[in-house]
This record gives sequence, C-alpha cells and structure tokens, in this order.
Amino acid sequence: AGLVVTLSDREASGSLIVACAHLLFNPKRGDARLRQCVAFLRAVEEAKQQAVQPVRVVVCGDFNSYPDSAVYSFLSTGSVASIALEERTAHDDCKERTA
Repeated sequence: AGLVVTLSDREASGSLIVACAHLLFNPKRGDARLRQCVAFLRAVEEAKQQAVQPVRVVVCGDFNSYPDSAVYSFLSTGSVASIALEERTAHDDCKERTA
C-alpha cells in the first residue's frame, strides 16, 4: 500500500510530492514486493507529471527489504536482475538477490 500526496505552494511556484509506502512483509514474496514497488513509483511518476513545475519529491516508507534485495536495487539503480521478476520460491534470498 502507498500514499502519494502533492502539495502546492501558493506563494512560490512549484510542488512537493510526499510519497509513503508499506510493502508486503512475507519473506518468501520478494517478487510481490518488487511489483508493489514498481506500482508505487509509477504513481509517483504520474503525480510528477500532473504537478506544477518545478517538482520536489520525498519518498519514504517501510520497504521490508535488505540492502542486497531486488527492491533496494531497483530504488537505488533503476534496474534488477531478471530472476527477481519470476514467481516466488522457497527461499527469499533466491528472489531478492540481484546477482
């Protein structure tokens, strides 16, 4: 689940988007977390396109992911290994690792 709010400054031009997410915790569903993350960032991008320019964005939340996870990789680099997109497996680290 996520919330994306666009705030406009009446006195100065521009907008501030504040986006907060809470991704699935289930350790065997790294694939689901990644899909949730992608959908969340799409919503942020849509808000950016509709907002008064210039736009500043704050993204926060509980991503239930480790630094070596696919979600972290996607947020920090914009890409993930293809295995992260496959269906769930018995071991979360099989799904989350990008290498």
